[in-house]
Amino acid sequence: MNIEKLEEFMLTGKRLATTFRKISTNTSNKNFDKPKPNSNINTKSKIEVKSEPKREFVFPVQKDSLFWCFYIMKYGFESYETLENINIVVEKKLKIECIELLRKNKQLVKAKKIAPLTHIENCLANETKIDMKTFLALCVICDLSMLYLHKKTYFLLSLDEVEDDNSNYDYQSFHIVKRTDDPLKYGVYLNDTDKVEKIKDYVDANYKIENMSKPIKALSAYKVAELVDIAKKLGIETINKTTNKQKNKNEIYELLIQYF
Repeated sequence: MNIEKLEEFMLTGKRLATTFRKISTNTSNKNFDKPKPNSNINTKSKIEVKSEPKREFVFPVQKDSLFWCFYIMKYGFESYETLENINIVVEKKLKIECIELLRKNKQLVKAKKIAPLTHIENCLANETKIDMKTFLALCVICDLSMLYLHKKTYFLLSLDEVEDDNSNYDYQSFHIVKRTDDPLKYGVYLNDTDKVEKIKDYVDANYKIENMSKPIKALSAYKVAELVDIAKKLGIETINKTTNKQKNKNEIYELLIQYF
């Protein structure tokens, strides 16, 4: 076997450096290059998509499903489908381009106070999966507003300057991203025809998180009635079954902490 002939297919430091130099000169302020549909890299990792027909969510099966949700939001599901092969080389190339894009738009990320740039760059360059902070940063630099769903909670990322009132949002421009657990996976809602109504339903039925890093404030920030209202939104029982009385403030707060 000729090892030298195989070097072009290996993910070596030298090869990554070469790729980085090539894309750094071509990356625009708001876009990065999409991988071409016809890849010469042979791999068994074909695209598979699992969907929920009733809600029309699509869940990328790649390990870093959150990153590929971002890709679908940015370029559309058809572009994702036309990628003949998705492998570590393709994914790493895109992530390196995202780093360049971040550096050109770092003021946007800083203004949103999402996370330090070093954290986001490290996540893209060295981790196998991006975290939520990195995902939010990518949405910001690519002008992507979105509704994020997890269990009975939601979070709104809007790039429009509106008052803190859900009725003021232009939901038609929003994407819907959903997290499910066991196993952990992320999906994107694809049906634009009823998207606005879906978002309104989700907003009405679920509890709004203001800060993804701190979904709940300190105990002293709430009255008992407020904690009870939050618990009801989340489907948490606040009545002690033994005494048939309402649980106290500390007990309800502890239940909320466990939920988040």
